[in-house]
Amino acid sequence: MERVRPAPNTPSLRRRKELLKKVLNVDVDEISHRVVRQHHFRVAVETASCVDSNSRIWRRYSKNKGGIILLLSGMRDLGLRD
Repeated sequence: MERVRPAPNTPSLRRRKELLKKVLNVDVDEISHRVVRQHHFRVAVETASCVDSNSRIWRRYSKNKGGIILLLSGMRDLGLRD
């Protein structure tokens, strides 16, 4: 996922934001924050929908191996952020 960078705070951008606020009563910053939150929520829901199917596969695999699976530390920590 590409990280969204804030727009530069240039005088022309500030002026356009002020005009939109005065003329249309629209807060551009609030709208952009809502769009970003909605995007993150959609990604979280899509990710959560995959977890259940992966959990079922893992439980079946674990049961077939006797219930205890030892992982190497490199595999155990895979995907963790520092």
